[in-house]
Amino acid sequence: MTIRHHCDSDTEQPNIYRHVVNEQEVVEVQDRPGEDRSGQERSRVAIGRTSSRGYVRVIYVSDEPSNEVFVSAAYELRGKALKACRRRRRRRSS
Repeated sequence: MTIRHHCDSDTEQPNIYRHVVNEQEVVEVQDRPGEDRSGQERSRVAIGRTSSRGYVRVIYVSDEPSNEVFVSAAYELRGKALKACRRRRRRRSS
């Protein structure tokens, strides 16, 4: 699977760097998402745990025929969003 990233127009760096997430963490969440659901338009939202950080949310668009994924944003879950994610995981496991 090829992963492309949305680049910030000011820095020409992937947008995920603004949220202090690296490519390896995005790959970890894409490989083993705890949950993967539809977002707005054609986007998908994957939430998963990484080895170096807590939970990370990755917003992406999948292109099935070419086996490519375009990542528009990724950031660490905190606060209420993190609590809600943990609550959903507990409900699914019981």
